[in-house]
Amino acid sequence: MLGQHIATAETEVETIQSQIRTSFADDSSMQKIADLRGNAERRLREASIVKEEYLKAWNRLQDALAARVQIADQVIKSHDRIAGIRARNNTAIEATLNQYFAGHMKISLRFQAGGDKKQFIEAINRFKIAASFVTQYSKRRIPEILAAHFNSVTLIQALLTNEAGVFAGRQLPGDASVQITQAEGQKAIESWKPWALDEAAQVEVLQENGTRLLTLLTVQETQWDDEESILLNDQPVGELSPGQRSSAMLPLIALAEATPLVIDQPEDNLDNKLIGHILADILAALKEKRQIIVCTHNPNIVVSGDAEQVIVLNAISDRKAKVEKHGSIDNEDIVQSVIDIMEGGRDAFRVRQHRYGMEIPATIVADGGV
Repeated sequence: MLGQHIATAETEVETIQSQIRTSFADDSSMQKIADLRGNAERRLREASIVKEEYLKAWNRLQDALAARVQIADQVIKSHDRIAGIRARNNTAIEATLNQYFAGHMKISLRFQAGGDKKQFIEAINRFKIAASFVTQYSKRRIPEILAAHFNSVTLIQALLTNEAGVFAGRQLPGDASVQITQAEGQKAIESWKPWALDEAAQVEVLQENGTRLLTLLTVQETQWDDEESILLNDQPVGELSPGQRSSAMLPLIALAEATPLVIDQPEDNLDNKLIGHILADILAALKEKRQIIVCTHNPNIVVSGDAEQVIVLNAISDRKAKVEKHGSIDNEDIVQSVIDIMEGGRDAFRVRQHRYGMEIPATIVADGGV
């Protein structure tokens, strides 16, 4: 019945329009007006269809952004869980790092959840987000303030939701003289508002043809992580000498998985005390769990580390070497090679004998006694 009524109405409309055209046939001005009205009606119908499709696409965009907010919240929660796991494991890790030092030095970890924001700061500088808060933002240290209170996810969420109050009063930790005002926060939000109202069409449209929104989403995907640094006697290893840094790095090999480990001349940046008391102990303990290959000129590493297989190499050139001998550290020919080639080799065997109560090789006794 509804279809019949629609068909009847359409027939009546067509009849009336036909009558109007007939009555205007002798009046060109009236015909032009009728034609203009007809064209306007057609354009209105076409525009209405386009607007309807646009609003559907716009709603899909808003739904996608709402889903993105939920994903962003999950990312932050995941970061928090990871930081919690790392913080709980730090005590055990410090105990493992210090088990070999026996009072010689102290290794500790400095941990700051979410503190590694180097890429985040680079992104807000590169895309001039920090600059949108004030004119001369470098003097105000806006990037550092933002990094102290936000990460890439939370900063963009604040800009997208027009939360100017989130920025107000933010300052550098311990420096109340440098802070973001409410007006500056609002200025940044206005500068990065991704859409605006089209007065003619009465619909919201993307600013800068979508470039502004894309920039914000790109910055939001910038990675950040926890910051963790190693301290040697409460000083960051990055501020220490090469030898001290190497000392702090020694215990880290004890934390690695049971995979083969290759070390090239570890004695270069270590003194003999560390080699004899720490490195040798670490190698001796780890060789029960993993294969360790060390290239060295230091006899303490070979002898005190209880090398299972010693390979004596003779350099033929700067790129080639020849195997002269190989065998256990207890073989007499290997003992003799260590004594002949490595300075302090005889002393290294004597230390090993006193430490383990082992019999001194005949070669050492023959060459000078105990």
